[in-house]
Amino acid sequence: MLSTDYSPLEGTPTKTNNQGLKAKKERQLLKIMMRYNEEKEAKKEAFRKYLESSGVLDALTKVLVALYEQNEKPSSALEFVQQKLGGPTASEYEKLQAEISDLQTKYNELLGKHENTCKELEELKNLHSLPSTKETINGEAPKDEV
Repeated sequence: MLSTDYSPLEGTPTKTNNQGLKAKKERQLLKIMMRYNEEKEAKKEAFRKYLESSGVLDALTKVLVALYEQNEKPSSALEFVQQKLGGPTASEYEKLQAEISDLQTKYNELLGKHENTCKELEELKNLHSLPSTKETINGEAPKDEV
């Protein structure tokens, strides 16, 4: 049991009481750490279940087994895995990136042409809707003059 002795300074706990406070803080810290570890493990388990239910674990296992069973190991294990999972190789990826760049350029050109065509159309509409110079002041069209 902790001593309740006080030092000559009024209200200051003694060394024995300080040790008790330190032990209490250590127990609280231990509880917090245990709770953190439990939460961390629960998150890991939930993520593992997610990977399993979505088929990721099976797919990765099959690819890794296929790599293991290769008599001649490929020069790039990463490319092997990517290819088996349906992804492009590095050279295919570069080609796709170049194609994306070309298509973006073409898109931007067509978009610019489209905007210009829309402006021209608007101008033509505005010209068509302007009153004719032969119209009279009161807005009636002039009659054929002979």
